[in-house]
Amino acid sequence: MANINKMKASLTGKLRPATRERDDIFQDTSTSKRQVTKSEQEVSFKGDVFTERVTLALTPDQKDFIDELAKSFQRRRTIKKETINRNTVIRALINVTKEVSFQEGDIANNEAEFERVIRSKLLRK
Repeated sequence: MANINKMKASLTGKLRPATRERDDIFQDTSTSKRQVTKSEQEVSFKGDVFTERVTLALTPDQKDFIDELAKSFQRRRTIKKETINRNTVIRALINVTKEVSFQEGDIANNEAEFERVIRSKLLRK
């Protein structure tokens, strides 16, 4: 106990509180000198890009499937920069569907027919 008090007495006045601005230990020197890629400059936060909120009615099976798919991909990620969740899955499916070209003859009168048209277009590629 006496040694601890001696150490405290010798250090009194020599210690200062750590702050992010003053201490070099908080500066990331590995990234401070590297060039930031264009994708890093363009997208800083997903909330800045995806501004439209949509409520989607799903069956419990559909929701469970999307959640399980997202969890599966989330666990297998090799780069932990971006989280994969149900929103990511739905956005990815929408983006893939946007690449499909629909013709005048592609007619769907209900959900089942629309699924048939989409499935035939996606599986043909």
